[in-house]
Amino acid sequence: MNKNILDLFKQSGGYVEIDEQGNRFTYTYDFDPEKFVRLILEDSIAKLQLHGFDDAANILIGAEIHSDKGYEVGTMEEYFEQTRRKLFGKKK
Repeated sequence: MNKNILDLFKQSGGYVEIDEQGNRFTYTYDFDPEKFVRLILEDSIAKLQLHGFDDAANILIGAEIHSDKGYEVGTMEEYFEQTRRKLFGKKK
């Protein structure tokens, strides 16, 4: 697991422990897989846009997100709008 993915894993409630011998143990008791997927997509979109790959980023933004619980969560664009509203209030 690279450092970036490891950071996203931790932000999603995952925990990684490394013992004195360098063995890695991964704990997922509080892990939220849907949050992890969203964070990976957000990070990927940001990196694509940073490097000028706007068309590829737009494809990910429009991608439908599905839950393993059997319901559609929506598109990344809808998710971003919901998050923006939560953080900054209603759209002007």
